[in-house]
Amino acid sequence: MPEPAAPVAGGSTEKEAPQREARSIRANTRSQLGPLFLSYGLSFLSVPIVVAGIGLSNFGVWAITGALAQYGALLDLGVSRAVSRFIALYEAKKDRHAQGEVMVIALLSLLGVGVVLSLLGAAGAGLLASALDRPDVGEIRWVLLCGVWLLTLLLLARAVGAYATGRERMDAPNFAYMLNGVFVFAAAMTAIAVAPRLTVFATANVLGAVAGLIAMVVIITRREGRIPLAWPSVPRVREVFGFGLKAQVVMICDLIVFESDKILIGAFVSPAAAGAYEIGSRLAMAARNVSIMSLGAQLAPLTVDITKRGTAAVHDRYYHLTRRTVAVGFPPLVLAAMSASTFLVLWLQDVPKYTEAAAVVISLATIANVSTGVASTVASAAGRPGITATSSTITAALNLVLSVVLGLTFGVWGILAATAIATVVGAWVGLELVHRWFGLSFATFLRTITRPLAFSFLASLPAGGFVLLGADGRVEAGVFLALSAILFAAIYVPLALRAGDLPPLRQGGKVKSKADENAA
Repeated sequence: MPEPAAPVAGGSTEKEAPQREARSIRANTRSQLGPLFLSYGLSFLSVPIVVAGIGLSNFGVWAITGALAQYGALLDLGVSRAVSRFIALYEAKKDRHAQGEVMVIALLSLLGVGVVLSLLGAAGAGLLASALDRPDVGEIRWVLLCGVWLLTLLLLARAVGAYATGRERMDAPNFAYMLNGVFVFAAAMTAIAVAPRLTVFATANVLGAVAGLIAMVVIITRREGRIPLAWPSVPRVREVFGFGLKAQVVMICDLIVFESDKILIGAFVSPAAAGAYEIGSRLAMAARNVSIMSLGAQLAPLTVDITKRGTAAVHDRYYHLTRRTVAVGFPPLVLAAMSASTFLVLWLQDVPKYTEAAAVVISLATIANVSTGVASTVASAAGRPGITATSSTITAALNLVLSVVLGLTFGVWGILAATAIATVVGAWVGLELVHRWFGLSFATFLRTITRPLAFSFLASLPAGGFVLLGADGRVEAGVFLALSAILFAAIYVPLALRAGDLPPLRQGGKVKSKADENAA
């Protein structure tokens, strides 16, 4: 367990560190809004166009090959998930050479993953084509390779952006992420308009990602100066990979939970059913990413604060950060679940079977992840990724076993039930482990999350009413959805502000102390 550290270098007091941390978290969280909303806005705009252009079955094949490529990313041994944490750690220690070593480790690892996955994809295309009952092996091989290259390019861009993120400056990488999304969208839509074929669509996605990576390198270099690069020492490699391997367990488990479902559905039911599931999960995952966006902004400042102040930083900030996180994180998930039917009519008009069920179940299950998100971030910031890895392993194992058993019997419904059960159980286990390690109170945690959750469901009642009325066409669905959002905000925001769950509209930079939080 980290020991309490001396006062912050440069004459700062321990009280000033949480103040800077909170300002950093707020600013970096706001900077994520642009790429997040743009990404999902373009995704929602493109899905009906892509499905109409290449067909639901081909869309399902693209989703399945993308999921398989995600599994292949495990070959980086967790390095891509460790970059921002180690950049933040060495930023606190003012060690630029060590930061350069981390960057070289990350970039070489990801390039190696791309090469290995390309070879595996070329060799294994025949097996995948047979499993999907697709006679054209060449088509499947090219689509699979495009999925690999797309993933590799995105991971490289993320690694470059992680340099700025680890230094608590997320504005530049987030702007680059926005450009990346625009480039991929423009290339994909051009392909659909000119030659609506699966192979052309896949190629266009890769070309857009190439432009996005170039944009990321240029923007980060202009914002941060020269990105440090240094040949890594053996101890540094061991340090980064040692942490990364533990963090990799979390990634493996996330993939099992979020990606294996569509693969199993494709095998047990059909590629079209997998495509329908993918569409519904995109709505849920959009709500999830809005809900957890503050967690990404918390990792770097928490790492710096814990490095300097030890476990006192955890006890000072944990309940306050949890309260703020769930207060802004629960509403998107609850509203997405309650208004999924209305949104899907507006989005697609003709909603495929299972799409609404996937959106509702995954959104509600993700409430457990948001509730425990700060606990997982604290564990990683403190250099204890094994805690989260343990809970993630339980989640993944339970999900996989239940998905196979229930999926064979109940099809898509069984797999959705398995995902919900495993997510809730795993989140609770992880929370318990973090609380035991840091000496945190479960009763206080429960009081912290209960009120925002109750307010969220109360505010979503009008959305549920509109679902019962049923939208007749896209125009009516759009009106119902707008009213649902307006009424939700009109009910939830005043309640949460009065209760102190949301920060005051004019906070003035003041950060609550632990005593203030307990008094509240």
